[in-house]
Amino acid sequence: MHGVVTTSLVPVRAEPKEQSELVDQYLFGEPYKVLGEREGWARVESLVGGHPGWIDSKLVVPLEHHISEYLDNARFSASLIQTAGNPTGDIWIPAGSIIPFYSNQQFYLNGKQYRFMGTFFEKGDIATAVYELLNQFLGTVYLWGGKTFMGIDCSGLTQVIYRTAGIMLPRNASQQAQEGIEVPLEKAEVGDLAFFSKNPESNKITHVGIIVRKNRIIHASGTVHLSGLDSTGIYELSNPGQYTHYLKFVKRIIEI
Repeated sequence: MHGVVTTSLVPVRAEPKEQSELVDQYLFGEPYKVLGEREGWARVESLVGGHPGWIDSKLVVPLEHHISEYLDNARFSASLIQTAGNPTGDIWIPAGSIIPFYSNQQFYLNGKQYRFMGTFFEKGDIATAVYELLNQFLGTVYLWGGKTFMGIDCSGLTQVIYRTAGIMLPRNASQQAQEGIEVPLEKAEVGDLAFFSKNPESNKITHVGIIVRKNRIIHASGTVHLSGLDSTGIYELSNPGQYTHYLKFVKRIIEI
């Protein structure tokens, strides 16, 4: 069975209970596969790169479209926050949400027609996504598993920014590190992803950020903010020489 998110977002948890760790948030319009159920909870896996986990079964809404047709007609909201409305009321739509079957400021989902005044980027235009949307996330607090301006983690930030440009990334930094082609730091371009470990000796990827210009990166750590970047790693602009994350490599994501 395929489901779809019809609320602003759905929290995805590591275990089937409210007290369990938040591992992801599926955004409006995000389709997923239902893998099983247990005591009022559904085990789900996103079809656009989200982390698998558990959601409250009351939030499961069957997708009434054929999945290939749905994804072929999907666009991704590039507005930090927008509203979509139908006769039953308005819904907040965060950036990276799926807007299916869109035409003339309207879209259709499960037989319902919504009005939508948000914006879209051209597929593959990651530079525009960085310049026009990434800066709007500045100051957003860090939230493990978060994926909106109300709270976001490092790989959630990169995933949402890339998704608004129609490029699907996996959910976690270690998974994203397996995508694209490696490029030297000195040849990095706007929108390239830089991957880091917690200490210089480790090769375990624990952090990711988006390069915005020479020696500068925006990433989610404490808050979404601008930091310095060199061949050693990330340093705060107010404290050069004191590294918070250690650079492993830079990747350029190529959409084929």
